[in-house]
Amino acid sequence: MIEKALYKHLQSQDSLEPYLAIYNGKMAIFNQEAPSDTDPAWGQYEDYEYDEDEDEEIERESQYGRIVFALDLSDDTEREYSGTLAVDVLCEEGIQFPEDLEPIVRPLIDGYFFNGDNITMAAKWNSSNYFTQPTEKVVGVTLTFGLLAFPKQTTIEPDPIRLINKWTKEELTKIIDKEITVIGHDTMRDAWKPIEDEPAIYWRLANTNKCSWIPDTYNCSWRTATVYGHIMAPDKNVCGIIARTIGSTLTLKKRLIFEDVSPLMVDRNIRINLNSDEFRVGQITIDATYGILADPRPYTPVVNLNVTGKEVT
Repeated sequence: MIEKALYKHLQSQDSLEPYLAIYNGKMAIFNQEAPSDTDPAWGQYEDYEYDEDEDEEIERESQYGRIVFALDLSDDTEREYSGTLAVDVLCEEGIQFPEDLEPIVRPLIDGYFFNGDNITMAAKWNSSNYFTQPTEKVVGVTLTFGLLAFPKQTTIEPDPIRLINKWTKEELTKIIDKEITVIGHDTMRDAWKPIEDEPAIYWRLANTNKCSWIPDTYNCSWRTATVYGHIMAPDKNVCGIIARTIGSTLTLKKRLIFEDVSPLMVDRNIRINLNSDEFRVGQITIDATYGILADPRPYTPVVNLNVTGKEVT
């Protein structure tokens, strides 16, 4: 699913190059399982730049260090998928030290978003556990990351998520003077991470219910949608500023307008909780009401119409 994006991302990191062995001309990074120790591709330098120094070449012929990662995903009723990413960093005992590699590998994955097969998933670090394999003279560390999907939620019009995504991209970016990555709206890169000048926002539809304060009519059914906003940036203060800006702006604005000129009316009861998990829950909750027009009844057009009248004197 996202394995290819993660692999390409790690292969592009120059900070890993001094620590990893070479396999088939690339750094020794593998999905699920490493090749056999007898595989002749170990140590091949095809299309790979390395130090010509003899000592460096001897060091490169080692099959360690290496990185082996594996994903364990399951269905998630709220978010489509969730799961765990385990990343094993293996080093040759006495020559390399996992304590040196762990602080390099962790920030290359923690907080990153990876894209594949029309889905975006985020990784959040959980733990790092060191281990030893005495029989193989290998030491290492297993880094565990929680994975959570951010599926695209837009559907047919009238679509509150599509409209709020559009407002976020076109208007909120100007208000806060920052370029915002809107997950589910923008074209996603294979691997990326929110930064201070380019935070990320994901709007998620929690539920829709019959509107309690506008009665339905023959031609229109009124619905109230509850939408969660997930705001992601390295600085929690930036997330808080953005959340409060969204709340005050939409409270004053009162409504957003669909393409058919019908309104999405934002309830003033906007809830902000800056202590919420920005990945799982989101920091801002919005209730918004909109109408769904009924399909017109089919009719038979009048083709021939004769009008007669009497002259009045």
